[in-house]
Amino acid sequence: MDDRAWTSTLPTMIPDMPARDLLMTTATGQPIEGFAASGDEALSWWQRLREEYPQTGLWPLLMEQTTPSELTKHRYGYRTAEQEAVSVLDGAVLLASRGEDRLSIYGTDLAQ
Repeated sequence: MDDRAWTSTLPTMIPDMPARDLLMTTATGQPIEGFAASGDEALSWWQRLREEYPQTGLWPLLMEQTTPSELTKHRYGYRTAEQEAVSVLDGAVLLASRGEDRLSIYGTDLAQ
C-alpha cells in the first residue's frame, strides 16, 4: 500500500488522532502531513504513531512549527502546501476570466 493510501486509513486505525494538515510536499511529490501538539502531548502522539509504524510504514516526526518553511529553503527543493498550490496557478487564465466577468457586468465602457 502506498503512503497516500495509509494516510487515508490512519483515522480508522487511530480514531482520536487530530485532523492533519498538509504541511509540505517533498521534491518527489510525497505529501508531509501533520498536526500541532506540544510538550508531553507531542511525545505521547509520537509514541502512539511510532507503534503503528509496522502497519503503516509511516514514521512520525517531531518538528518545530517553522520546520516546513525552513525545509523549503533547502537545496533539495521541498515546498510548503502554499507554495505547491501557487505553483499550479496560471495568472493569465485567472486574470482573463476576471476580465471577462467584469466586461459582462460593466460592458465595454470599462475597457476605455
